[in-house]
Amino acid sequence: MTYKTLFTILATAVFCPLITTAAKAEAKFECPKNANTATFFVDGIGVNANNYQPRIHFRGENKDSWAYLAYGEGLNKDNGKAIYSLALTAYATGAQVSMLCSSKSIDALWISDAGGKSPD
Repeated sequence: MTYKTLFTILATAVFCPLITTAAKAEAKFECPKNANTATFFVDGIGVNANNYQPRIHFRGENKDSWAYLAYGEGLNKDNGKAIYSLALTAYATGAQVSMLCSSKSIDALWISDAGGKSPD
């Protein structure tokens, strides 16, 4: 075995796991699995000052996988403020929520001990 081969093997063993780890840690916006049929507990809420879209995280989901709350509405519209208020209430009380989520945005949110949703 030459030094060049040995160096290549060592470099691959050291740097490939770092590249893989970095790719896995990338944050993304998406709905939780079974978002429209299951109930969830809110364990994180955030807002980026650069825009008006609040973000939400649910217990049991990947720590870097968040969803937008009312992406099309944001906090500068009444509908966005209402869903944000429900999310904050669920977070503060530990209540379970049901939702309607499309791609990466939660556009309807319900707090219910029974885990139900109101009809539209």
